[in-house]
Amino acid sequence: MVDTRKWIEVILMPLAVALVGILGTYLVTEQQDRTSATLANSDRQIKILEIFADKVTSSDDKERLLAINLLGALDNELAEKLAQAVVDSEPGQTQVKQAAMRLAALAKARQAHIPIVYLHISSDALTQEAKEVETSLSALGWHVEGVESLQHKGLSHSELRYFHAEEKQQAEAAVKQLAEKGIKLSLRFVPGDKRTAEVGASHFEVWLIE
Repeated sequence: MVDTRKWIEVILMPLAVALVGILGTYLVTEQQDRTSATLANSDRQIKILEIFADKVTSSDDKERLLAINLLGALDNELAEKLAQAVVDSEPGQTQVKQAAMRLAALAKARQAHIPIVYLHISSDALTQEAKEVETSLSALGWHVEGVESLQHKGLSHSELRYFHAEEKQQAEAAVKQLAEKGIKLSLRFVPGDKRTAEVGASHFEVWLIE
């Protein structure tokens, strides 16, 4: 009979070793920059790292998926390294590995200031159109962060939203690219949105309405 505990230890050992190196480098860097302006953020990140390290080495996949989601609250460079460490150590195409791959790609895109677009569809009937949008925007060099089925009351037509005035040209180029593929979107600027400060620059949304 297979000793499950020992099997888990063997699988997770490379990840544990990688975590030690990544976290060690991060903590040393943070100790060198403990100004009042960065102190609160550093402490918050370290607390998240402690939770992540505990949950990502769990034998429970739900706990490990939660650990991957926590990486989204970290600095992008650190999040990418940790997510990639999970990808490299995870055997097979598990949900945990797939989640880590998505997170690593997202963090990398943010670091490179690549436009990131979130796709929302009003019904599953628009799934194929969403795939066409993803293909077209990927051709422009945009990072497409999945497709979510989400109702939006009051929205009667499809649109592309941007949240920073200086990104209008990028948004216009995307709308033009999609129009050439037969997908018509209106362009909408959402100024002063309460999420703008949270999502940062290069954040776009496509809403496909049936």
